[in-house]
Amino acid sequence: MILSDSPEFRALKYGQYLAQTNRNPICLSSVFIDPRLLPIKKIEKTILKLAKSHRLSKSNDPQGNDRLRIEIAKRLKKASIGVEPEELILTHGSQQAIDLVTRAMTGRVVATEDPPYFLARSLFEVNQKSMVGLPVCPFTGVDKKKWLKQIETKKPALVYLTSRFQNPSGYSYTEFELQWICEQSAANHFRILEDDWASDMMSSRTNHKSLRQRMGSSVFYMNSFTKKLFPGLRVGYLVANKASLEPLMAVKRASTSSVSGILEQVLCELMVSGDYDEHLAELQVQVQKRYEASVEALEKMKIRLGRREIEFNFTRPMGGSVLWVGLSKKSDTEKLAHDLLKESVRILAARGGFKLGFAFLSEREMKKALQIVERLLLVAF
Repeated sequence: MILSDSPEFRALKYGQYLAQTNRNPICLSSVFIDPRLLPIKKIEKTILKLAKSHRLSKSNDPQGNDRLRIEIAKRLKKASIGVEPEELILTHGSQQAIDLVTRAMTGRVVATEDPPYFLARSLFEVNQKSMVGLPVCPFTGVDKKKWLKQIETKKPALVYLTSRFQNPSGYSYTEFELQWICEQSAANHFRILEDDWASDMMSSRTNHKSLRQRMGSSVFYMNSFTKKLFPGLRVGYLVANKASLEPLMAVKRASTSSVSGILEQVLCELMVSGDYDEHLAELQVQVQKRYEASVEALEKMKIRLGRREIEFNFTRPMGGSVLWVGLSKKSDTEKLAHDLLKESVRILAARGGFKLGFAFLSEREMKKALQIVERLLLVAF
């Protein structure tokens, strides 16, 4: 069973998910970057510049702006992910990239992490795919026996994985796990869709090779600029291969024709001018500071709770925008979530813990929210 089937996890409906951009109540589990860290003025300036030059009237390419695909390909090659601009499809954020692969695939079974990225789960359900959960513990990693049983029994055609900084757990696969996954793909004949959405959000990120680097063009690779630039700037991309390009483009043309050409041109201009790289470098510094402050606060909290013999642990992902807080098996996470909401703090909880988004809140907001969590845990035990 996929953990998002638990009532406490599924309690977070889509409307509540959208409310994560609201600080009242404080959302402790948001995967988003604090809007105060985003380059809104630079984006506005770029839009005005393009409008005055009459370049916003350029017609849209269904595969995506050719100049932008060239810029993205350059960056991927610097990251040792060999790709040609012709293999790139620009998408309406990450969600459309997942949707294109799901619709184009011929098989009926999709496997993904348990707990999963729940909007991907919803998308698989809408596309009437049969789902298989692959258990990943934020603290101990992959349960290979359970994975093999699920894969050999259910025979998924596609495995959707976030190789680094998975949402909601924040988990990054180890070198050995990634190599093992590659071996299983070859042995059990499934394709991989690799989501690398958070790999460049922090300067101290993991340097493990991606699955695309390890297995080449047999892996679909995707990323997005949405969270790093502006939530309304929904531009992502999917790296395909020559054999799959036309089926994927057929799906895209039928569903949306193309991504907004205006958004693509704005992003391209930000990249070419150097504004994007300048922003990303500053963003990494700020997210790193928030991560370190959150880890320090959680460590002190762990010591205080430990004196009361209350089990409390957390992961240290060293990247992305979320980590996982583990609680005692005796903890009623559903009750904790409801009690926190009464205190104007929202969490996304599942059995055994909850997701903590360290990039969305300021240090002061994070400290306030964690103080409330600690107080409620002390009362509960």
